[in-house]
Amino acid sequence: MRRTLYFVMALALVLGFTQCKKEQVNTPENETKTVNITLNVGGNGGGSRHDINTTTGADETEIYFYFVGGLTPSSTPVAGTTPSFTVDISDQSTKMPVLSCNHVTYYSNTTSYSCKLENQCALVKFTTASTTDPVRVGGLYTVAQIDFASNSITNNGTKGFVNLYPDAEDNKAKWAVLLPQTGFEGAEAAIAHVGYTTTIPNIEADAFITGNDAVSISTQSNIVYLDWLTSDYEATNGQTLKGKLGANVQISIADGATVTLDNASINANGAWTSGNYAGITCLGNATIILKDGTTNTVKGFYEVYPGIQPAEGYTLTINGGAAGTGKLTASSNGVGAGIGGGYDIPCGNIEIQGGDITANGGPIAAGIGSSSGESAANCGTITITGGTVTATGGEMAAGIGSGCFNANCGTITITGGTVTATGGEGADGEGAAGIGSGFYEASCGDITITGGTVMANGGVNAAGIGSGYYASCDAITISGGTVSATGGERAAGIGSGNDNASCGTITISGGTVTATGGSDAAGIGGGNMSYCDAITITTGVTQVTATKGEYAPGSIGPDSIGKGNNFSTCGTVTIGCTLDEDGNPVGGTVYPDGISDSPYTYQP
Repeated sequence: MRRTLYFVMALALVLGFTQCKKEQVNTPENETKTVNITLNVGGNGGGSRHDINTTTGADETEIYFYFVGGLTPSSTPVAGTTPSFTVDISDQSTKMPVLSCNHVTYYSNTTSYSCKLENQCALVKFTTASTTDPVRVGGLYTVAQIDFASNSITNNGTKGFVNLYPDAEDNKAKWAVLLPQTGFEGAEAAIAHVGYTTTIPNIEADAFITGNDAVSISTQSNIVYLDWLTSDYEATNGQTLKGKLGANVQISIADGATVTLDNASINANGAWTSGNYAGITCLGNATIILKDGTTNTVKGFYEVYPGIQPAEGYTLTINGGAAGTGKLTASSNGVGAGIGGGYDIPCGNIEIQGGDITANGGPIAAGIGSSSGESAANCGTITITGGTVTATGGEMAAGIGSGCFNANCGTITITGGTVTATGGEGADGEGAAGIGSGFYEASCGDITITGGTVMANGGVNAAGIGSGYYASCDAITISGGTVSATGGERAAGIGSGNDNASCGTITISGGTVTATGGSDAAGIGGGNMSYCDAITITTGVTQVTATKGEYAPGSIGPDSIGKGNNFSTCGTVTIGCTLDEDGNPVGGTVYPDGISDSPYTYQP
């Protein structure tokens, strides 16, 4: 039968050998026996005496012995059945663990045996500048795997930070019990929240690294560990924000600073709903670099604030690192933009140069751009030059552009990258453009696309690229790239939304463009009961395809044909022309009543 051993020792600070002996109590067969085990810790004659109860049965039952220094094993070893267990050794701030193990085989006719418990870990001294702040070292194995079958103590592959034990007599000295390890890619140190450099030697089993071999933690780095911040922090030029924010504190970027995010997580689950600030607040011109290969998440705190807030009158630039592989997800914790403004909170200019960017707006707020409000729902220019950008507007707000109810944004320019923008919509059809303006008297400046791959989808009553429901935008110009735009019901693919919505001139002089209107709307032009200015498609395009929605009289054009239904109007439609130096059409064919064919394809 199997025997059960429940056995947890107190902390032993002296690493050494532990001896144990067993004496059999003579009892008749098939009766319970008590085996007395004496443990002598450190060979100093001291130790603790424990009784291990076994029951009679087959010989060769394994009995397990272990030290875990007062820590809690992942499971309690059971004699003969538990091959291994793990112990987390990451927190040594108040005590250092002692890890040791072995096993013996129970034989009924054995009168005595010895068992040596082996530590197989190293005791390492670290030295720092005089400080009482907590010290942590990262890149170390933090979970010990105790394997009885092989009598080994190794790691289970988990790496992270180890909180060091402070020396009571020397505040420059810190200690840790570490698992054997060679190679310290990513080894790093932190004092409080400040990063430091360190070089760690190979750690061998049962080593004692001290004296001249002690590990030095000396030179401050530019890393700020968000995990251990306890007060508001303003990041300065050249710093890196790393880790998961561990307190409800404001993170700002100083004017003129370039700051790197390295697997940064700021209020990612939205748990903190107080604090009148965005997830990241820019105090002036700022550049955020997403470290290559990292995933970063930023969410606003109080509900009216955005995920990332560019300072009004200044420019925020975001790029994805040298290789462009850094990732960022930015969102509001309420009614703010993912990247941009908040409720009645204006924002500055936004430029995205690269990286994998996902921006989600809260209700009434754009994914990238402005939110709503009574007086200050405005955003500066929005420029995308590269990267993969996915922007989704909240209810009644554009994917990229403005929020709703008198909200506005400046010009929107896309020159490269892969951009997917989706406009939001309310329960009663209050739709917003994929790229452009939101619902009800919202507006945006000129929309210009010169390159990249762009996919824009409008909400109900809103254009894919252009204006939202009862909203407006300025001129729309496409001179390159691959563009696909789909309008919601009663809204154009490229142009205006529904019900007194409007847009400026629409000029397509390059690229491959596909525009699909919703019901009652043109592919390129106007939505239902709405307006747009002149539409021009030049010989410089690769291909333009426009498809009207159900019930719409035309795919491209003005008046009762191309602009939509219900007495919508547009300016002149000119196809196959060139442009003079002022951007006016020269030559080509003028279609005074628009183009009724659908789908209509122009390919010079």
